Amino acid sequence: MRRRGLPALAGRGSRRTPFNKYLAETNFWWYYIGGVNQMPDPRYKTNAGSVFSLKYHLVWCPKYRKKLLTGELEARLKVLLYQKAEELKATIHALEIMPDHVHIFIESDPTFAPAQIAAQLKGFTSHELRKEFPWLKSRLPCMWSRSYYISSVGSVSESTVKRYIAAQKTHA
Repeated sequence: MRRRGLPALAGRGSRRTPFNKYLAETNFWWYYIGGVNQMPDPRYKTNAGSVFSLKYHLVWCPKYRKKLLTGELEARLKVLLYQKAEELKATIHALEIMPDHVHIFIESDPTFAPAQIAAQLKGFTSHELRKEFPWLKSRLPCMWSRSYYISSVGSVSESTVKRYIAAQKTHA
């Protein structure tokens, strides 16, 4: 027996409760999970038990904010970031590498905390870059500073964050 006031969710067949009717009218993702085969909304991603849209703006700097990220080092860092993002099953929507800091707009699933994403990206790139460019070991005790900035995209629109990251090279 169903309690009053609670919506009927998945497993109830094609039952048209007020909640299911609302989901059908708003084309919300949960309606798809409830058993009606609609096209998935491209704004959302899924995994085994969730539907999500978790996007983060992440910024970090080299140790002592040294202006090292240029030329060959910049190109290799881009490749490494995309490689690690693919390994983490994350999507990089925008990336800009300035001589003294990195801006990245990334989407990940809920199994990774934002701090874990930052740690994975910074740790992997530091290890690989210092292995491929030995001169970095003599110039810096470690590749990246311990601090970083991360914010979830929600308080500002996604397009605003993308425009901001794209405009970084022109403002420098």
